[in-house]
Amino acid sequence: MKTIRRYTDPTRAHFDQSLLEGHGVSVFLKNENMGSMAPIFSAANGGIELQVDEEDVEKALQVLGPESNNPEKVNELSSELNRLFGFSVLCGLLSAFLHSASQGFSLEAVDRTVTAGIAGFFVAVVAISSLKRLLGKSRE
Repeated sequence: MKTIRRYTDPTRAHFDQSLLEGHGVSVFLKNENMGSMAPIFSAANGGIELQVDEEDVEKALQVLGPESNNPEKVNELSSELNRLFGFSVLCGLLSAFLHSASQGFSLEAVDRTVTAGIAGFFVAVVAISSLKRLLGKSRE
């Protein structure tokens, strides 16, 4: 099977799958479950891949029409998401460590450290969601 499209949006991937199957093309959605359960992490790993048999590639591309969701765009998004996520978590951990150090590493400070780490994670999720929305709007 050959990957012909990648998606960050599971709904779009399923729509194209149905369209192709309606035209008699066998389709497999690689990473489909991850895309549905955790779209942010799916995008960070390359997105949902729409795969067809080698002999159906030409027909599938004709049915789908011009690419609006090409693999390069998803790979670019994936790299950016990984970079933002790593940076956000690092900032959260650094801020948590500095806070703990200023409080003398007491039990309360460690508690706050964990809270700051979780806050760093949520900052990463918000940043990633914003980036996905911006990139999604640029495709329209």
